[in-house]
Amino acid sequence: MFYKYGVLIGVFLGLLIFSSVGASQGFVYLVKVEGMINPGSADYILRALDKAQQDNANALIIQLNTPGGLVQSMDQIIGRIENSRVPVIVYVAPGGAHAFSAGTYILMASHIAAMAPATSIGACQPVEMTGTKTSNKTINAYASKMRSLAEDHERPINISEKFVTQNLALSPSEALEQRVIDFIAVDLSDLKAKAHDKEVKVFHEKIKLDLKGTSTNEILMSTKERFMQTIADPNVAYILFTIGFIGLIAELYSPGAILPGVLGGICIILALFAFGTIGVNITGILLIVLAIILFIADIKAPTHGILTAGGIAALVIGSLMLVPSPEQPFIQISWPVIVAVVGTTTAFFVFAIGKAILAHRRKPAIGPEEMIGMEAIAESNLKPEGTVMARGEYWKAYAEEGEILKGEKVVIVRTEGLKLFVRKKR
Repeated sequence: MFYKYGVLIGVFLGLLIFSSVGASQGFVYLVKVEGMINPGSADYILRALDKAQQDNANALIIQLNTPGGLVQSMDQIIGRIENSRVPVIVYVAPGGAHAFSAGTYILMASHIAAMAPATSIGACQPVEMTGTKTSNKTINAYASKMRSLAEDHERPINISEKFVTQNLALSPSEALEQRVIDFIAVDLSDLKAKAHDKEVKVFHEKIKLDLKGTSTNEILMSTKERFMQTIADPNVAYILFTIGFIGLIAELYSPGAILPGVLGGICIILALFAFGTIGVNITGILLIVLAIILFIADIKAPTHGILTAGGIAALVIGSLMLVPSPEQPFIQISWPVIVAVVGTTTAFFVFAIGKAILAHRRKPAIGPEEMIGMEAIAESNLKPEGTVMARGEYWKAYAEEGEILKGEKVVIVRTEGLKLFVRKKR
């Protein structure tokens, strides 16, 4: 009897233990955002938010390492986080990472904000794409947005505002001291342990995070998202734009080649899409187009390099003006890329110009002169004058040695104007 009761008690306790373990288990989703905040990374985060909500995840962790990015993409991410039914943890990591500009806004919109050691946040002052000084009106607008996020998530308003107005940047210890972040975590396990049981406001409702024993499932970037993130890089867009024009020019010089024209058109369309998301200075585009026109003009009418020199100058200036943002290097075209593109483009056109100059200097070889030594067929008797067929045309010909009968093969030995002098082929 005691044995039977013991078995029942054991089964009962086992079920209790199993249910308690099961209740504490769950999962969190993880996304790792590296590089500029743009349409590619925005789509990645939005997809992860949708999946976390659909699968009822315990939380979504956004591991962030970004120099900043585009306002439109940033606003999309913030808007979705604000309306998320799943807690969002923004974690600036790994060591050496940073979340500047748009990255700091996203951090401030999170339900839990954390940083790894040796990271930094801040420096959110907006910069005009024209490179001019940002107006007070624009700065005040973004400062107001930062204040609103800080207030909604119970973070210090005065410090948060300085991210925009004074370009303030903070280390992990400074951010923790100022209560901008909730804690410093050395890794994801430490992050989940410190976030567990914290009370957060998710979609106007306060809940406690339950992260104990949860597994971490990483959501990877899709091919489309990675592609969009790549082409939205100013350096990539600039290279595509230049290659596109060279491809179209190659097609114009070799009609029917098809491939250069098709690839050139695709590259230009992709570059224009990227420029549309980045925001570019139209003057920079016009200068690059002018440079290509000057290169082409020097091929058509060689000027001993004068037009080519002008084209090089226009290409360099246009490249520098294309996405001018002196205070935000992540939306600038790097000098090594400019040097490589200008050097390659110049070399291509200098080679083409050299070929054009040689063609201009070459003596014309079209006409009777080039027919010397060529075979022909007598179309009439040459006694000594008659007609021969050469190069598919009828020519007036004279026999230099005796009579030549119709149908015999002859060789052209010399010319005088449009007259051919021939002899029998031996």
